[in-house]
Amino acid sequence: MSDPFYINPDTIFRMHRGAWLLSNPRLRTHVELSANPGEAFGAIARLEKGADVEQWSESLKSCSGFDRTQSFFGAGGLHTDHSGLTTRVGAECFGSSLVDLLRQRLFLLSTREESLDVLKPLTNVFDRGHLGSFHQRVGQYLILDKRTRQPWRDWHEQKFSSDGRSLLPGPYRDIQEHFFDQYFSKRAASSKAVLDFGCGNGYFSNKFANLGMTVLAIDSSQELLEIARANYRHHSSSISFEHLSTLGESVKYLNSLPARCMDIIYLQDTLLLLFEPESGQRDRALPELLCAFRRLLAPNGRLMSMEPNAVFWLCGRYGDPRSPYAVVTEYRHNVFNVAPTLDRILPHLASAGMGLIEYEHPSPQLGMPDGEFAQEFPIWDFLVFGSVA
Repeated sequence: MSDPFYINPDTIFRMHRGAWLLSNPRLRTHVELSANPGEAFGAIARLEKGADVEQWSESLKSCSGFDRTQSFFGAGGLHTDHSGLTTRVGAECFGSSLVDLLRQRLFLLSTREESLDVLKPLTNVFDRGHLGSFHQRVGQYLILDKRTRQPWRDWHEQKFSSDGRSLLPGPYRDIQEHFFDQYFSKRAASSKAVLDFGCGNGYFSNKFANLGMTVLAIDSSQELLEIARANYRHHSSSISFEHLSTLGESVKYLNSLPARCMDIIYLQDTLLLLFEPESGQRDRALPELLCAFRRLLAPNGRLMSMEPNAVFWLCGRYGDPRSPYAVVTEYRHNVFNVAPTLDRILPHLASAGMGLIEYEHPSPQLGMPDGEFAQEFPIWDFLVFGSVA
């Protein structure tokens, strides 16, 4: 008898339109058991203590299945469903080929370590054997699959119209913008000067300017700043766009400004990249940058940050879309979900002399597609920090 194979203990079994769907929320893999799904489930139950390939093939000989695993589960956008579930992929599998598919997707294991080994960072861009972090997978997808030479453009076109003047329907428009408009319209009169750090194409810098504020907008992407300057040249007297390619350059520039000159320092989806950069190596200048922010805050000034929720940002979504549930697979020792948790952010802000004074979960606009999930499980957090003695 050859080595036995066991069902992966991380497997979730659920009915889906008359078929059994096997899902692994950690690896984000899925296999549908279609023909004779009841018999397939019975075979799995009988062999739960382990069986060799021949025994598995014999037990599943009258069953069939389909692979339903997305090759890259972020291809649909940064805030779409990241469970990894897709429609049927490839040809229908029978018998031994079905067993091969269950082995390939690690629903059948020879050892537990076989599955756990996948939950590691990529060793290089060509590594297809490990899950890797979300940023690593994005980079791999853009380089190897889409073969793009402008990664920023792929991100931009997931979020904005081609000219950058409007947000596309979805979470960015129906959660981020919806919250921004409501929140800052109430605070426009008391805020005059804004630092929009990581401003991208200047979309929200323009919104601050429309509220009567003077904006210093900084980004590391020359291409995105060119879009910003073209779109918002009419605000040339109230928005200053500055290209600073590194954190060190930003620190030097910010420290050249007068102290206590900013009523608002605004970061949107930026702390994520400061604490967990795509390179995997946090910039040593981060503590100096946070201290520079603190020096610039006016006496009643606030640092405000809209950041992906560390728990639910990219978790797998399951169940009926009208009553969804989320499967959270990591928190402290995260591999895939790379948004920093509050317990990792707050000490750094405290060391720079800032404390958390406001914390909100922005809710979706009514009628937003997939809004039931975002209403129940927050996709973003809105953090407000003030100076402390």
